[in-house]
Amino acid sequence: MARTTRRRAAWRDIAFALVDYQHDGRTLVRFEHSPHSPEGRRRLARYHSDAGSGSTLGAGAPRWWTRLDSRSIKARNKTVLARWLRLQDYDPVFQDHHFRNGQWEWW
Repeated sequence: MARTTRRRAAWRDIAFALVDYQHDGRTLVRFEHSPHSPEGRRRLARYHSDAGSGSTLGAGAPRWWTRLDSRSIKARNKTVLARWLRLQDYDPVFQDHHFRNGQWEWW
């Protein structure tokens, strides 16, 4: 999705980007930053950037999650190879790419 389209559709999420919660010992205190203050401008710039913050889902899945997905494909291929070596009439079908990518399964 283009950044311009995301900015156009994100007008209702700007209030979400300007809100901060802090714990004061017993309760959560809500702080609303002004969009014109330095902190508010920094939060809006971070929200509209391509750095993966806000509700844009621009960040990828963690590396440990994608490694788990890759390891499961490798394990399936090793099982198919072992079955092919053990059985004479077995027709091996190896999975050489990600049909279900770990990046999409994370969300």
